[in-house]
Amino acid sequence: AASVLLGLTSSPKQLDCKYFYDERGSDLFEQICALPEYYPTRTETNILNEQAMNIATIVGPYAEVVELGSGASVKTKILLSALDKPAAYIPVDISEAFMHEAVEPLRDLFPALTIRPVAADFTGPFALPDKDAAGWRLFFFPGSTIGNLHPKDAESFLARLRQDFAPNGMIIGIDLKKD
Repeated sequence: AASVLLGLTSSPKQLDCKYFYDERGSDLFEQICALPEYYPTRTETNILNEQAMNIATIVGPYAEVVELGSGASVKTKILLSALDKPAAYIPVDISEAFMHEAVEPLRDLFPALTIRPVAADFTGPFALPDKDAAGWRLFFFPGSTIGNLHPKDAESFLARLRQDFAPNGMIIGIDLKKD
């Protein structure tokens, strides 16, 4: 409420894009990602297809993948398929209903994988399940979502992730065609 009030009393008025990601908004965003004009999804998918095995070699076996703003988890399939015996997948998304629907195909595709969805606004404080795997805790943040944050906010966001969760690595999608 405080964020919305601040945004609507600002000049110019603004609302954080996270408020658009209810189930319908998440569905619309997935449709946008499929448009020919929307290049980030296609570009990141191509990069992941080319680099997934290199990433898997660096990460090693039994990784726990934490995806921030998981959405439909399309790119996640590429990463999880390449990893050696991934131990867990933890999608974190503000749209709980959409996230639970999106992980069902992953449960079928990776029946031995522990999947523990977390409904949360990852831009603020949130909790993750305790790490129980011997491998890396790898944060996966594709989609150039970090570009939705003001640069100072992005800096503190990344510092907080590092401090609160001590990931062994992060994969972050960054759109180089925009500031």
